[in-house]
Amino acid sequence: MSQVTLFISAVSSEFAEDAKQFPDRVSGPGDYRTYLRDKLTGPDVCAKVQEDFIAGGVLTLDKLVLYLKECDAVIQLVGDMTGAVASDVAVESLFESEAHLPRRIPFLATPADAAILGVSYTQC
Repeated sequence: MSQVTLFISAVSSEFAEDAKQFPDRVSGPGDYRTYLRDKLTGPDVCAKVQEDFIAGGVLTLDKLVLYLKECDAVIQLVGDMTGAVASDVAVESLFESEAHLPRRIPFLATPADAAILGVSYTQC
């Protein structure tokens, strides 16, 4: 059996709560995403969160895009916040590597459009 790959997407500041500070909200150690990732990960399942892609010489958004292209499913935890705005450099790199974006998302025809709207990592 081949391994199933999952990505758990959520706004860090909204879903990353300290289990010791909020024991009634978090069922296990760490935050919601980490808890869910740890519970889903097994011999045939690889689950990741955004923090798994931070560090190194490649932009976080570029790493995420590469993983998401091969991912079997995305679990999106939706709350009230949009998350951190993607940097101009990250958005420009995304537009360079994903030339189809303007056709698929017409209101985001250029990196400047994304900057005006303040597109977050969660929304990318």
